[in-house]
Amino acid sequence: MEQFRKTIIANGKKTDVIFYLKDNVGLNIAQAIDILVLAKKYLNQYPCVQLSLICDYYYLDHSNDVTEERYLYDDTGVKYEDRDDFARYWWDEKMIGFNHILCQPLPHDNIELMSWNKIGQNIAIGDVAQIKQYEREKTIATIFKHEFAHAIENQLEIYKDEDMVALYESSNRKNDFKDIHEFIAECFVVNEYFPLNSVVRKTMKIIDGYVK
Repeated sequence: MEQFRKTIIANGKKTDVIFYLKDNVGLNIAQAIDILVLAKKYLNQYPCVQLSLICDYYYLDHSNDVTEERYLYDDTGVKYEDRDDFARYWWDEKMIGFNHILCQPLPHDNIELMSWNKIGQNIAIGDVAQIKQYEREKTIATIFKHEFAHAIENQLEIYKDEDMVALYESSNRKNDFKDIHEFIAECFVVNEYFPLNSVVRKTMKIIDGYVK
C-alpha cells in the first residue's frame, strides 16, 4: 500500500489530493494521476468552485489508523465492494471521495463514449434516454465529472434556479432521474461527449450563466 499525496493550488485556493494505492485491489498510480489532472483542469475551468479535499474512502474512514487490514472495509465494518456508491460529493465539507475498491477496475475513459458515430443518437432514442445510457458508462473520468458537477450545482445553488427546476420537471415526467441534483450532474457528464443533446444543452446554458 502506497500513499499518493498532492496539493493543487487553483485560483488561490488549495485542494489536497490523497489516495492510498494498492495495485489490483484499490486505485493505482495511473488512476490517481488521472484524477489529479482532471481536478486541475476543472478547478481552473470553474474558478468559482472550491474543493478542500479529493481522496479515497479508505483515507476518509481510517486516516487515523492506517493498516492494510482495514483497506477493504469501511468504518462500520461493511466491505467497500458491497456498497453501491462509486464516489460521493460532501456538501458541507466541499470534498469528493472515491470508493477505491469499486473504482479499481474502471478505465480512465471510454472511447465508445466519444464515438462520432453516435452523435445523432439522441434524435433516434430521445434526449433523456441518451443521458441515462451514457451516465451508466462508468469510468474514472465520468465519475469525477459527475461529482464535480455536484460541487458546481451545490456551491452556486443552481438546483434552486427556476429555469433549471422547470427543465428538470419537464425532463423527468417518467421519473428517470432520482432528483434535480442527479439530473444536473448527469447532464453535465453527457455534455462532455454529446453537447448536441437538447436537454443537456439547455442545462449547460443555465450553468454557464452562473459560472461566467
